[in-house]
Amino acid sequence: MASPNASPSTFPTKRMKPCVAVHGGAWKIPDQLKQGSADGCKDAASIAYRILEQGGSCIDAVTAAISCLEDNPCFDAGRGSVLNEKREIEMHAMIMRGDTCDVGGCIGLTTVKNPIKAARVALEETKHCLLSGETATLLARKHGVEEKEFEYFLTDYAEEEFEKMISFSASLNDLFNSKTV
Repeated sequence: MASPNASPSTFPTKRMKPCVAVHGGAWKIPDQLKQGSADGCKDAASIAYRILEQGGSCIDAVTAAISCLEDNPCFDAGRGSVLNEKREIEMHAMIMRGDTCDVGGCIGLTTVKNPIKAARVALEETKHCLLSGETATLLARKHGVEEKEFEYFLTDYAEEEFEKMISFSASLNDLFNSKTV
């Protein structure tokens, strides 16, 4: 056993076993998405764990885990994103290095398949902490981040939720903007 006054270099080195926690967002998961959401979180955690177990970096593990979630239509990031009031998709992602606290983020992405990969490019290739819209997309494209058409991101569930939002908004408008005496 090392003495309490020992320097860190005198402690025995032992490879730490990775620990990964993944959550798929903070929301009331609809019944039809519960199993897919649970499976998606397990898949993302497994991918990150394997990367760490094989000696990969934390940033590689996080990027891979979040990409897995973004590729899964059960989540509202990447494929399955929520539609805005114009029936468009605007995606956002941010990533941080725990050792340096450096951060990279992108907002307002519409074609980048994995926004977390664009955020990582912003982190590693610029001095900026946040890029938006076309600037973020062009940087991601320059660095080979895959893009997809709108239809790739659109899911039946997102369309159903959009219709509910429009209906709810119209109901509120009728209720509070009527010209009753």
